[in-house]
Amino acid sequence: MSLNYLEAQDFRNLKQLGINPSPTVNLIYGQNASGKTSLLETIYYLAHGRSFLTNKTKELINISAERMHIFSKITESSGQTIPAGVLHDREKLLIKLNGEKIQRLSDLAIKLPVIAIHPESHQLVSGGPKQRRQFIDWGLFHVEHSFHTIWQRYQKALKQRNAALRTKQPRKTFPIWDQQIIETAKIIDQLRAEYIALLQTLIDQYQPKLFSDMEITVDYYRGWNRDLELSDVLEQSFNNDLERGFTHSGPHRADLRFKINGLNAETAVSRGQQKTLVVLLRLLQGVLFNQSTNKNSVILFDDLPAELDTEHRQKILKMMSELPAQLFITSIEKDAVDLSLWTDSKMFHVEHGQVSEQA
Repeated sequence: MSLNYLEAQDFRNLKQLGINPSPTVNLIYGQNASGKTSLLETIYYLAHGRSFLTNKTKELINISAERMHIFSKITESSGQTIPAGVLHDREKLLIKLNGEKIQRLSDLAIKLPVIAIHPESHQLVSGGPKQRRQFIDWGLFHVEHSFHTIWQRYQKALKQRNAALRTKQPRKTFPIWDQQIIETAKIIDQLRAEYIALLQTLIDQYQPKLFSDMEITVDYYRGWNRDLELSDVLEQSFNNDLERGFTHSGPHRADLRFKINGLNAETAVSRGQQKTLVVLLRLLQGVLFNQSTNKNSVILFDDLPAELDTEHRQKILKMMSELPAQLFITSIEKDAVDLSLWTDSKMFHVEHGQVSEQA
């Protein structure tokens, strides 16, 4: 799939935006604070219901406006074009897909698989486990559609169990929540482990392109002792959970560890190597999505030249030119990104929130 039209009004400093992107690669260039990143944010917001920079939607509405809207036309792999858009004032959100109001952003996200790479993406390696769980779950959401429903069932049971723990309910009230947690956790764990195994296969295949003398591995931690059944863990930790008021073990505590030559990538390699590793991981999510669904993803790369040195920049561009994806890349200088690897590319100049297509 790809975006063949993108429109936005009063999103950050973009007073009015209307472009017809290339289905392959789009370079957005201009000075800092001109609105380049905001353009990427509009696409990300369509797919995620939030920015990749902030969770505060009110910050996305232009200070002089009461609401913002984003509209797009999505071309599916079948060739069908579907209109999709969101309108957000300072109180409520309206989402439309193919002319119909929808209540769940997940319905729109399924149609628009968007991956973002930006200056803070290194936190996938150096940040907290929540980001790494989101990394796995984005892939599963788009590759294994049953995952979303199972995850919702798990979260509901977990919420009920935690409420019972906080209010010190009798032990006899817990088996119903424990059983639902155990059943859904088993499926979640299996799906996550299978996804990481597939990703590791791709890493082994692609890592020589960027890390010719290094071995990259991903270790998956499911959220409880791998030598014990979750039922036993919940039983053994019940008193501790009751004292703390929350469930300590389960898929909601899962994590990943990225290693380079057997060493923890969080502490053993440079920030530049961390950034290159994250770029590789995000791009391979797009590859895995394509292999699993025969559909293309949309990849946003904010300020590519600033994130990578010249050597790695060229390697990344070569790799991206071979990906089954629609690309949106930002840069201060248009000549800093070599588009000669693509036969069909477009450039857009952004200045003071105004976007114009360049010949």
